[in-house]
Amino acid sequence: MSNKLDLPFPVGTKAYIYVNQATFVDGLIQIAGEERQQAWDKGRFASGVAARAGILLRGDHLARMHLLARAGLFAHELAHVSQRKLADGGKAGAAMWILEGHADWVKFQVLELLGLRQYRESRDEVVRSSSPDLQVLTTSAGWVRSMNQLGDPATYGQAFLAVDWLIERYGSAKLLEFLGRFALQAEPREHWRTVFSIADRQFGDEFRSRLEGLR
Repeated sequence: MSNKLDLPFPVGTKAYIYVNQATFVDGLIQIAGEERQQAWDKGRFASGVAARAGILLRGDHLARMHLLARAGLFAHELAHVSQRKLADGGKAGAAMWILEGHADWVKFQVLELLGLRQYRESRDEVVRSSSPDLQVLTTSAGWVRSMNQLGDPATYGQAFLAVDWLIERYGSAKLLEFLGRFALQAEPREHWRTVFSIADRQFGDEFRSRLEGLR
């Protein structure tokens, strides 16, 4: 991920593996600094969570996963660690669809680099399940609402396909430049306009047309 995808990581990034939900929740509180209720909410469904110190993983879930899913989980969560490094402690962050879509883009790239599945095959599978509007997937609340209403595949899939097209148009270096701008003391809404030569709403409209073409 560092050499092939140019992703930066903190020195000494670690993976913390917990045997069950209770120990995982303890790790979220002690290592990731989560509030207890938030930690229990994540602990009920999450297999992995990214934190500044590294990634926290449920070993009982990993034990039931085949290699493809396990490699994908590591790559997705490590992508979030890299995003934190790029933002370098900035208070504001990119839209949820960019963060999660980029993490899945990295995951599918890694699966191809490891010879486990072709990137195009992963994308074709996602195309069959995506549907929510990008404007809904900007905030954490909108993301959770979409997850509850439409499920994981549709929500994550839409975000991934949008990032896939963004990178196809402008290149992965531009996206990393965009994510890195959140470390600056600047108005967050200006970052998109500075890096990409298209209004975010126009990008959303054109993406819907692109999605229809893929289907």
